[in-house]
Amino acid sequence: MAESHIISGLVTKHSELSGEIQDYRRRISEIKTNLDTIGAAIKVIEPDFDLTTIKSKIKKPQNRYFKARESYKLLLECFRDAQGEISSSDLFANVAKKKGLDLEALEPSEVKYFKMTLHTTLKRMQQSEIIKEAGRNGTVILWELLSSLSD
Repeated sequence: MAESHIISGLVTKHSELSGEIQDYRRRISEIKTNLDTIGAAIKVIEPDFDLTTIKSKIKKPQNRYFKARESYKLLLECFRDAQGEISSSDLFANVAKKKGLDLEALEPSEVKYFKMTLHTTLKRMQQSEIIKEAGRNGTVILWELLSSLSD
């Protein structure tokens, strides 16, 4: 008796996944048709154009917490508010506050994702010589905004 309940659930899930596959195949077919149409239009305008030279543009998934360049802008605000050295942990807390997020209420994996996003932005800012590592307090990095941008 219990087996029929399990089988029923598995059949339902199988059906759902099969439907998703059919939907994705339909979408892929539509996209291929659009791509072929655009390729044909390019060939009408420029018959010698080599379509194989066009690189695919990978669509990045949207960040769950920040819009484009928002983490950069919020970190910059935090640096300007600090008017000196500020630790990574203080930056994380200040950005979370500006975003209206309670880091303690989030799942640990979400907190890690949030902090890793900011850490990546900090490293990019450092590589661009916008900020510098001013020192360390144990395992916590102290950061400083370079003077040319603090005005």
